[in-house]
Amino acid sequence: MKRKLISLFLGLVMAVGSVAMLASCTEKSGPATTLPSIDVPPEERFLEKLPADLNFAKEFTDEELLTVNVAYVEGGNGDFTRRSLQADEMDESTVDIKTLERDQRLQSQLGLTLWIDQVADGITGMEGAVGTALAAGESDYDILAGYQYFGIGMATKGYLLNYADLGAEDADYIDMDAPYWGKAFNDNMSYKGAYYWITGDIALRYIGGMYCTFVNSAIYTSKLESTHGSIYTIAKDGKWTIDLMTTMASACYEDNGTTPGEKDAEDTFGFGFEPTDMVDGIAIGCGVQFTYKDPSTGDVSIVFTSSHNYAISDKIYDLAVGKEYSYQYPDGDSANVMQAFAQGTVAFTVNKLFQSEVYLEEMEDFYIIPAPKFDDTQETYVTGVHDGVTIFGITNCTEKIRQSAAALEFLCAYSHKLVAPEYYEGALKGRYTRDPQAAEMIDLIHSNVTTDFAIAWGASINNISQIYRATQKITNKTVQRSASQWKDSLKKLTESLDQYATADPEA
Repeated sequence: MKRKLISLFLGLVMAVGSVAMLASCTEKSGPATTLPSIDVPPEERFLEKLPADLNFAKEFTDEELLTVNVAYVEGGNGDFTRRSLQADEMDESTVDIKTLERDQRLQSQLGLTLWIDQVADGITGMEGAVGTALAAGESDYDILAGYQYFGIGMATKGYLLNYADLGAEDADYIDMDAPYWGKAFNDNMSYKGAYYWITGDIALRYIGGMYCTFVNSAIYTSKLESTHGSIYTIAKDGKWTIDLMTTMASACYEDNGTTPGEKDAEDTFGFGFEPTDMVDGIAIGCGVQFTYKDPSTGDVSIVFTSSHNYAISDKIYDLAVGKEYSYQYPDGDSANVMQAFAQGTVAFTVNKLFQSEVYLEEMEDFYIIPAPKFDDTQETYVTGVHDGVTIFGITNCTEKIRQSAAALEFLCAYSHKLVAPEYYEGALKGRYTRDPQAAEMIDLIHSNVTTDFAIAWGASINNISQIYRATQKITNKTVQRSASQWKDSLKKLTESLDQYATADPEA
C-alpha cells in the first residue's frame, strides 16, 4: 500500500524527568517548521476502561503492531479531519501543539503511533478507495475516519467491526458513557445495539460542527438589549426560542439605500440564511423527530408525519420566507451569509460553530448561543451535528483491534482534555477563556449534541433529513408523497444492517 505520511511520526525516548521527540516525515518542498519538544506531564489515568498498566510496547516489538493505520477523507472549509488525527509540523497553532502533546502521550503511555493516509481527494471517495480491499479482507487500514453522509453506508457492507463486540475481542476499552464520546449522538446513530461508527471530541468536525446561533452583538446592543435584556441570560434561562428570534429579527431591518424601498444584499437584516443545512440546524434545535426506535426490539420507523414536525416548518417559514427582515443569500456553502454576518449586516444566523474560525477571524462583536428551541416548554436545547461530522470505524479485517480501540479511547479522552479547549479559544478569539458567559454557552451547546437515526443515515433514506431546506413546500400532500419512498429506503437499509447487528438491543 502506498501511504502518504501527512504529519509527524512521533517517537519518545523516555529518561528520568525528560522526554525527547523523534520525528520523521516524507519529503516536503521548502524548509519545514519543527514544533518544539514538549515535556509530557506525569500520567493522569482518568480513563477508566484503559488498564493502568496497558502499554503495547511491552507486548510487541514489531513496529507495525505498534502503528495504527488510519484512512481518512477531508471535507471542505479546512483540514479538520487531518488536524483531528495528528499535529502538523508546519503549524504552530495552539491546537496543533496540544495535539502534539496528546500524540506524545499516546506513545509514551500506550506505545502506539498513528499513520494517517488521505485516501481520496474528496468526501465522496472513501468507499471507492478502500471498499474493494475491505470486501476481500485484505485492507491494511485499522481505522476509517469517514465523512458521515457519504461514509456511513459502508456499515451495510460488513466492512466494520461492531463496537459492542469489543469485549469478545479482549478490547473493551471504549467508554461510551464518558463525556468525551458523543453518547446521545452515537446512540441515535446505532442500530439494535450495534455501533459501527462513533464520534466525539477526537473530531474537530464534532466539536466545531455543533449548530449554534450567531448574534451580532453591536446590533443586539443597539436595537434589542434595552427591551429584551442580556442574550446570555435569555439563553441560560432556557427562553431562547424560534419565536423570540423571529420577534427580534423583525426589529432589525434597515434599508441602507443602495436600492431605496427595495431590500437587497446591501441592507441590514435581522436574519440571514442560505437554503441548505443551516435550515436543518434550526429544525434539529426545534426538536424534529424523523424516526422512532422501539426500545424493546430496536426496530426503526418513520414518524415524520406528526403535527409537531409540520409546526416546525411553519415556524421556520415565519422566520425566513418572504419577510422584509430576512434575507436568503445565494447558496455558497455558508460563505455568503457568514461574510454578510462578518460585515455586520446580519443580526442573527444559525450555523456550525467552526464557521467562526473560517469566516469571522477579524470580527470581534458577536455572541454564540444555542440554536433556538421550538418553544419554552421544550425541556432542553437540542444541538445538531450534521452530516459532515467525522465518524470513526474499526475495520473488520484488522489484526489490531485492541490497539485500535485503545488508541481511539485515549485520543478522544485527551482531545477533550487538551485539544478542545484550545480549539474553542482559537475559534472564538479568546471568548471561551476570557468570557465566562460565553464559556457557559459553549458547555450548554456541547452538552446537548444529538442526532436522529434518519439524519445520521440520511443518504440511505432518500435525503429525508434535508426536507426543511424546502420548508415552504412541506405540506401533508408533499410529505405523504415522499413517505412511501422513505419507508422503502429505510426497510432496505435496516435489512442490510440486520445481517450484522447481532448485539442485544438492551445491552
